[in-house]
Amino acid sequence: MINFAELEKNAPKQALTEYQRRKDKYQNTFNEDALQFHRIAIKAAINLYDWQSFTDIITTLKKKQFKDVTNLKAMHIINDIGVAYRQNNQHQDAIQHFTCALTQTTNINYAAAIKANIATAYRVQGQPSIGFRLLDSIEFNVLDANISTGIHIVRGNIALHIEQTDKALSYFLEAYKLFKIQNKHRDSVRLTFSILTTALIKKDLALYKKYRVNIENKILEYAINNHDYLLFLDEVEHAIAVENISSLKTHHISELVKLLMNHDDASENVRLLLESLNLKSLVPPDQKRLPKEPLLEPNLASPWCEGMK
Repeated sequence: MINFAELEKNAPKQALTEYQRRKDKYQNTFNEDALQFHRIAIKAAINLYDWQSFTDIITTLKKKQFKDVTNLKAMHIINDIGVAYRQNNQHQDAIQHFTCALTQTTNINYAAAIKANIATAYRVQGQPSIGFRLLDSIEFNVLDANISTGIHIVRGNIALHIEQTDKALSYFLEAYKLFKIQNKHRDSVRLTFSILTTALIKKDLALYKKYRVNIENKILEYAINNHDYLLFLDEVEHAIAVENISSLKTHHISELVKLLMNHDDASENVRLLLESLNLKSLVPPDQKRLPKEPLLEPNLASPWCEGMK
């Protein structure tokens, strides 16, 4: 199980392949180990936006033989489902499920993680101030490293949206350090792009160059599709370095930006970076992040949330 969990962290595609290979072993097993096996695969599927695999696994967890075990871990399952909705830009479904999950725990770490998920959902749908206030209610000094890492990223993202760039950078750097400690290398590489973007918003080219080192090899190693994002950031870095921001007003950059607006790792950061450079005109007009078809069905957590049908 440990090796499978490591795969999910750093090679989610391999993890799903391994899940398919091993799932027959758990076909008639309905204990906590089996549940953990399925939940690791759920996280990999969410990471890859593989909604067919995700819904198939949720269907497995809804089997009546699993009821006693899944009821004990209901909060975690509901939260996983909420993350999937959020990733698919079904924000109200996400908030509904996170709110349900929050009612099912008194654990400080779990509650903090769920509040961060709710805050992120509000931020993505254009209400960062609600998320900011929610995060203020968290007792950060008592959180474990894993939860704290996620909270720092959420705080950083919201800080960028409310133009607190220095705070955003400090939150991202702390999360980056914690990812390294936890051996979450793929996550640290993905977070590097937020650090690079923030460095450019600050026009701190030394910081950009520091975190830019060897990034091409890293995104290849961890199968992270951020090549266009990196190309865009390098173009911006060059324009700042030669003090010619107007050089970004080209058809090439406009087309690249349009492409990145459909990229979940890049879209919000690209928009914020362009706004900081007074290049808002380069951002395509309709920036509302829409759900991807086919939609995930509503109320996927109905077996564990009262009031859902």
